[in-house]
Amino acid sequence: MLSPAVTPAANESSSVGQLTVLDWIGAFLVGVSGLFGLAFPFFVSPVFRRLTDSLGAAPPTGILGLLQGWIPALSGLLPLAMVAYALIAPQSLARRRVLLLLAFALTVAESVVLLVSTYATLFRAMGTVQ
Repeated sequence: MLSPAVTPAANESSSVGQLTVLDWIGAFLVGVSGLFGLAFPFFVSPVFRRLTDSLGAAPPTGILGLLQGWIPALSGLLPLAMVAYALIAPQSLARRRVLLLLAFALTVAESVVLLVSTYATLFRAMGTVQ
């Protein structure tokens, strides 16, 4: 015979309260990086567009085109959605940590792509200056 006091202990292992300080730091870093990805098309991309236009460089193509449009915003939205799902939906602690780890890996990949495309645009624009 199971007593009612046994069931809350089972739910306690899937509680958000079981996350460690490192889990919360990772979630915070993913949130900041995701918000930066969302803000990239509004604040950073126009600056680089004006810079390349003023130097007479051709518009970016290929991987350099990642600076244009909504790809940075979408790449920032996916990790934010994963963190929200990891923290809001009821699930086990191990699954929460896996989702937070995947979201962190996605933000690292997003940062690398944005950094490489930003510097590639700068180097391409500097190459057009005669």
